[in-house]
Amino acid sequence: MEKRTQRDRLRRALTAVERVVPWVALVAAPLGLFLLLRSQREAIETLDSIGWDAIAPSALAFMLAPLLQGVSFWIVLRLFTGRTSLLDAMVVWSRSYVVRYVPTGTLAVAYRVSARRRLGASADQVLAGFTYEHVGVLVAAAAACLALFALAGDLPPFLPLAIALATLLLAAALRPGIAGRGVEALARRLGHQLTLILDGRQLAAVVAVNVLGWLGTGAAVYLLVTTVTGSAPPFLWLAGTYTAGYLVGFVAPLSPGGLGVREGMLVMLLAPHYGMGVAIAIPIAIRLVNIAGELLAVALVHAVYVVHTASTRVRRIAAEVESTAAAEPAL
Repeated sequence: MEKRTQRDRLRRALTAVERVVPWVALVAAPLGLFLLLRSQREAIETLDSIGWDAIAPSALAFMLAPLLQGVSFWIVLRLFTGRTSLLDAMVVWSRSYVVRYVPTGTLAVAYRVSARRRLGASADQVLAGFTYEHVGVLVAAAAACLALFALAGDLPPFLPLAIALATLLLAAALRPGIAGRGVEALARRLGHQLTLILDGRQLAAVVAVNVLGWLGTGAAVYLLVTTVTGSAPPFLWLAGTYTAGYLVGFVAPLSPGGLGVREGMLVMLLAPHYGMGVAIAIPIAIRLVNIAGELLAVALVHAVYVVHTASTRVRRIAAEVESTAAAEPAL
């Protein structure tokens, strides 16, 4: 009886938290973005010398990677639930994606869990979807980093190389036939579902979707660097350098969006080629345009959602009017 009472209290507490989380996210996300943009004054000054003819297409190109990341989240949930809709998954993902700029990023996880009914998924499935989404992003960055440097005839710096190799080994080990069995056994002991392990082909599909995002990211970075420096650097080397900085920023703890860590790594890699002044200007300019691209991606998702909701409502009202008219007796 006491255990049942404790479970009821815990359930009520979790319900109360779920009601509060969306409102906290609504306040915290703009605040986090405001503080982030406030810290990027140098980037704003740098953008004055770049021009909208480079900023606008770069921001549009930066939209591709986050949108594909949202699609990968939907793919994982769809594999788990068999019913999660793409639009609902993208809306939930986009809101949590903005919230990730709040320090530690835990609020993004809490928001997704609070939206599990909308996703038609359990809390375990949402958490697994969040995890696999980010594993897919990290593995895609690792693969892109190694491939780009290899095509450029070079090796990544030691730290990004170590992160990339460790990431690929971890992804290989997580397959059900290897370490995945141990994960399943641990999940069984903790009372979680065993269907939350993706097989190798499913994980490869999630990674492949995110790899495509690097096409847009590489193009955006190349355009911005070419505009800032006035010269055209080797595309493969430049894109590989950005993936190296991305990897280091991705695994940095307590750094929302890799803020600061990614830029520091890029400065170290770019300074020998462009000098310290230009090497500092490039990453902060890239960061600000990248944020603009991410916000455009979120805005696009919500615009599609608004249009879809409005058209669905109009069709429903039209169907009700037609049904009422058909039911009325003819005069």
